[in-house]
Amino acid sequence: MTLIKIKRIFIIGALVLSIFALTACSLFTSLSSTVSNILRLATPTPVDPVAVVAAIPDDEIIAGIQDTVDSYAQAYNNNDLELLQSITDAENLPFKRLVSNRFSDFQKSIYAGQYSYYFDVDSIQRMPLGFVQAHLLTDGTTAHDWLFRLVNGKWLLSEPTEAQFGQPTKKETDHFTYLLYPWNDAMNEEIMALMENAANKVKEVLGALPAEKADVEILPGYSADPFADPNSLAYFQAGGNGEPDKMVIFSPNSFSFGWYDEETGWKPDLEATLVHEYTHMTHLRAFDKAGKLLDWFSEGLAEFVSGSQRYYEIQNALEPDQLIPIVDKTVSINQQDLGHIYLLDSNISLAYAEAESLIMFINEKYGGIEGVWAFARAHDEYQDYDKALMATFNIDYATFDQQWRDWLKNELFAK
Repeated sequence: MTLIKIKRIFIIGALVLSIFALTACSLFTSLSSTVSNILRLATPTPVDPVAVVAAIPDDEIIAGIQDTVDSYAQAYNNNDLELLQSITDAENLPFKRLVSNRFSDFQKSIYAGQYSYYFDVDSIQRMPLGFVQAHLLTDGTTAHDWLFRLVNGKWLLSEPTEAQFGQPTKKETDHFTYLLYPWNDAMNEEIMALMENAANKVKEVLGALPAEKADVEILPGYSADPFADPNSLAYFQAGGNGEPDKMVIFSPNSFSFGWYDEETGWKPDLEATLVHEYTHMTHLRAFDKAGKLLDWFSEGLAEFVSGSQRYYEIQNALEPDQLIPIVDKTVSINQQDLGHIYLLDSNISLAYAEAESLIMFINEKYGGIEGVWAFARAHDEYQDYDKALMATFNIDYATFDQQWRDWLKNELFAK
């Protein structure tokens, strides 16, 4: 074979290989493009929950949420935890735990089976992140504001997670340092105004306020702080070990807040609670918790300053003589008296009512609020009712107790 022929064969082979390579590359590119398109079609496009909810008419949302709250009521009425959990958002574990625990506590209480739950969806408000807030009514008088989220076509009782509530910011006033969440921007100012009103009311009645500032956390929901106590509208937590005193407030549009009167709205109940709880802090910090060995004194003082009408609960206990005694002298342990108000087996609300009435009685009959403080400090000194009452009012315990009971029957409810 000549050299020229060898060269031709080599050139032809190279051309063939080149054509094959170009063809393979083109085929691979086309195949890759096809696979990419298939994968793109197989991967679901992210769904914007806000857009989804925005496209649903109000009446459809109301109907869906009504189905959910009907199931919620049925779960309570039939003690059906599984049904309750089926309409609770399982993706928010702290919230789900709260809803389940509150249900279990109710079912263990004396109220289980005594009341038939039901709710009517009165109105809705579209919230950020696809949540919907429903205004619920029972008997047209009791209101709840709860959040719901659409999951797989079903409206679940829900609330945002801690991250979804947003990063909180701080705001300082003369008496408080507030921790505020962006989610609750629409209500933060109103709640802060109530807290400031509460401080003014406490100062008006007691004459002094703490020098220390309290941290006030306005929680938009339980998930913002899963360690908070969700069983009250607001509460005071004494500081220590370098930590400041704290006031924790649940926003009225949270599940934790519970219910409020539709006619009067949520502000009166919340403000009274804030006055009560801030009185505890003032009592501790501005008055050295005078009367510290009298459990009833602290709660009675807080009820008195807040202008509570709880004392009317006493009326039903007067005639059958079922008042809880100030001192239970019938036993030496587990005394069921006002001196052990936090250890009572029952009638806690009546005990608070009586505690308030004792502060009212001393205030009216023995020198106003200064008489109240005088007795408290005397008891701290003597740790004995007879000696403390003799030192302040020149009467013994038996006389004081009878005077209080006579005042309840003949004056307090005769006004």
